[in-house]
Amino acid sequence: MSTAHDPAVADRYISFKGIDYDGNVARVLAHLDRRRTGSDAQAARLIDYIDRQRASTQGARRDDLLLLHSLVNPIRELFERHADTLALDDLDRLERECF
Repeated sequence: MSTAHDPAVADRYISFKGIDYDGNVARVLAHLDRRRTGSDAQAARLIDYIDRQRASTQGARRDDLLLLHSLVNPIRELFERHADTLALDDLDRLERECF
């Protein structure tokens, strides 16, 4: 069994080089944005909360990466509830590479 590091796989513990933090965050936010038009009240509350946090001008404003990190479980539940495999894949990548 080889323990050599595969340079094709981004690994934040070895190097931050090659990790697209902004792109990963933007993809997950885009998946959340697509859920705005649905009839899922729980999703609407979560998305409204995220919007308020992102727009906050008082106190410490969390950056988008930290905000998504702090809400990863409810976001995962939302994507699972809607069987959104593409969103789950992007969330998994964000979690693996950036959290």
